[in-house]
Amino acid sequence: MLDGFGSLLSRLPDGAVKDAYLYSTCRILYIELSLSFEAKPKKKFLVLVDSDEPPLFFLINTEKRGMFNNKDIPLYKKDYPQVFTNEVSYLHYLSVANDFDFAELPPTKEELLTILRKDPACVKGMLRVEDAQTILEGIGNHPPDLGLSIEQEERIVKALMEYVKP
Repeated sequence: MLDGFGSLLSRLPDGAVKDAYLYSTCRILYIELSLSFEAKPKKKFLVLVDSDEPPLFFLINTEKRGMFNNKDIPLYKKDYPQVFTNEVSYLHYLSVANDFDFAELPPTKEELLTILRKDPACVKGMLRVEDAQTILEGIGNHPPDLGLSIEQEERIVKALMEYVKP
C-alpha cells in the first residue's frame, strides 16, 4: 500500500521531474550503505543535506554521536510518523557522513538516483523546516574548526537557507 508520498511518486512521469522529486535537498532517505563502523552493509537513514555534486549527507542515528553529541538534534517519531519507528532519533549536524562514515566513497548523484529509481520507497520524506532552521542556528553558533570544513559549511548553509525560505 502506498502512502500519500508514494502515491504521488507513482503518478510522476519518469525523467527530470521525478528525479528532482526523488533527489533534492533535505530528503530523508533509507538506503543500504557500507559504513566504516558497521561490519556489513546496513540500511540507514540519512538526509541529503546538499544535492550539489558531490552530495553531502547527514546520518540519522538512534543514539547521540561522539564527544560533541550536544550537536545532535532530536527528530521525533511524532513529527515524522511515516519515517521513524523509534520515539527519537538524532541528526548530528557538525559533520557530514562523507568525511568518515562511509567505508567506500559516498554515493554520487547518479548512483543515488539509480537506487531511488529502482526503489522509490527509499525516499521517506522531507526534513521539517523547523529542524532545518535548528541546524542552521547550530552551525551558526559553533566554534570555527569544529567539525565541518568551510566549504561544507558554506554549501550546507546555502542549501538550507534556500530550503527554509518562504
